[in-house]
Amino acid sequence: DAYVGTMYSYSTALSPTVTAVSPAEGTYDTEITITGENFLNADGTTSDTTVLLEPRNPAKLNLVSAEQSTTHSAGHEAFKAIDGDTNGNSGAGSCMHTQNTGSNWWQAELSDGEFAISKIVIYNRQDCCTGRIVNAKVYVGDTLCGRVLSSGAKSTVLCHGSVGNTVRITHTNYIHVCEVEVYGDRPGADNTCEVSSVTATEIRCTLPHAAAREIGFVVKVDPLGYSNTDQAMNYTMVLGATEPASPTSGSLGGPVITLTGSGFPFGLVDPSLNVTVCGISARATLVSTSEISVTLPACPDDVCTDPSHTCDIEVERYDTTLTKAAAVTYNSADTPTITNIDPTDAGTGGGKTITITGTSFTDQQSDVMVSFDGVPCTVVSASTTQIQCTTGAKVDKSNKAGVEVRISDSLALNPQEKTMMYMDKWSSRFTWGGDEANKPVEGDMAVLTEGQIIYLDESPPKLRALLLRGGHLVFDDNQDLILKADYILILNGGSITIGTEDTPFQHEAIIEMYGNQQSIELPMYGAKTLAVRNGTVDMHGLEVTPPWTELGE
Repeated sequence: DAYVGTMYSYSTALSPTVTAVSPAEGTYDTEITITGENFLNADGTTSDTTVLLEPRNPAKLNLVSAEQSTTHSAGHEAFKAIDGDTNGNSGAGSCMHTQNTGSNWWQAELSDGEFAISKIVIYNRQDCCTGRIVNAKVYVGDTLCGRVLSSGAKSTVLCHGSVGNTVRITHTNYIHVCEVEVYGDRPGADNTCEVSSVTATEIRCTLPHAAAREIGFVVKVDPLGYSNTDQAMNYTMVLGATEPASPTSGSLGGPVITLTGSGFPFGLVDPSLNVTVCGISARATLVSTSEISVTLPACPDDVCTDPSHTCDIEVERYDTTLTKAAAVTYNSADTPTITNIDPTDAGTGGGKTITITGTSFTDQQSDVMVSFDGVPCTVVSASTTQIQCTTGAKVDKSNKAGVEVRISDSLALNPQEKTMMYMDKWSSRFTWGGDEANKPVEGDMAVLTEGQIIYLDESPPKLRALLLRGGHLVFDDNQDLILKADYILILNGGSITIGTEDTPFQHEAIIEMYGNQQSIELPMYGAKTLAVRNGTVDMHGLEVTPPWTELGE
């Protein structure tokens, strides 16, 4: 088991060393002074001197799909190095173990894609042969982080932000590792402090945009290597300007503004952040460590009590809360408002033109979005007082649909709660699955299930039965209609509607029931019956004058 190969000697006297960092706190564009020694390369020049930012407490990442070149014996498979058990006793079955083919490897994938890796911690076998691991190479993707230099129980290999989605160990000797832990964050943030001056004992550099947390400073001097990592400072979060500089919106909110600053937790495994406007939680999206996209929330009437109301924006992360005073002005006069929808019904097949009237709309058609119950309605024209759109197909059942109108992301007010009814016409083939042959013919049984609303716009042939099992049949008031059937059953909240109290039926509506002495009698209901059980029959016709008649002798 003796290892034969090149021997290396390391001298701390030649390595760059950081002894102090000031100031102790800073953010974007703060100038940092780093003191220490060996900051110049062997030629006494500065071109090969860089300063890296290292997070002091990077997140522990999840490894999956472990593989290895060979398996020494049963119980020493590749996944043993990522099972969470750091026990160094190989006999306990907690360690992976390859054979020694001279070209040995072990690798695993990061479960959530690519990360910028700060360090990899390797737990060595302890019951035997601890020296075998020395000089093993450790990679992130194809980037060599370094070698294992110790035969101790635990070795840490620094990767200084190398980006990848795999971790790999290679060696010319056996590999037997009991656990591998990987620490890092999402890639994307700049991890280099821009150097402005260097001497052998002092470096001045300017902080880039980064996430707020405790960060260490690592000086790299080629070819001398990396410095120690124990000198650190606190990178703080600050708020800058909002864009646009003086955002306004209607009282229902909706516009998206950009909040600038520094130290936002973009790229962190835990990017927890809470943004409020006027004390109301807002939807916030981290764009970078220096930019947050904020969708302004609606401003309640008890908060926006004036026609023009100015609000603060607060950004909170853990125990830190920052305030941007007077950042947003809500103007009720700017709120788009819906006053009417015409017509108020459309088929689920789509293709019907709807006219929406109101105030504070826009003539910029591309800035208008309309939907009914989440189904897009394609805008075909727009003005400051009127929008026309064509309904889309609704794949699920018919129902009363709420309208949503957005003008440049501002949500329109609907004070009268105007809605549109998605209902299918009896005459339409789409009501019956898109095939004309499926329409009920004489002697058929027609069933309307829960959620279906069918507009009776023609007099159908005589049906054997009409079952409204949670479904709804509405008589069209544009013509005289006759509904003929042997049986009509209304169950489970179903209904027949012929006019309403507010809008009485203007035409003639007749329901004709058929049967004879040989008709089958339904239990409880009988034959030639219109039966209602947990349902509604709603009939409202024109007022009859006079409302009485004279009986003959």
